[in-house]
Amino acid sequence: MMGLDYGFIAVIPKEEKDRLFEYIRKHGTIDDGNCACIHFDFDSFILKYLEGGYDWTPHYDKAQVDYFIEPDGKARIGCIYIRAFYVRYEHFKE
Repeated sequence: MMGLDYGFIAVIPKEEKDRLFEYIRKHGTIDDGNCACIHFDFDSFILKYLEGGYDWTPHYDKAQVDYFIEPDGKARIGCIYIRAFYVRYEHFKE
């Protein structure tokens, strides 16, 4: 899988975790190690990313790009690791 070049943190209520995983499964896959792989609609930006157009070693070989294309034509991009850190609500009170 191709990795993203950045990371992010989303703070959600603990009870929303199942809903988040359901959404990811609907729009991609998630493995037992909490690695999410999102399936994006294919467009010129996705193609440029898959070709490595934003990297110093572009992928010109069709096989290198085809590996990330799903049968439905969507592009598979991941792995986005999902980790859970639980904080108490009191930490966010003013």
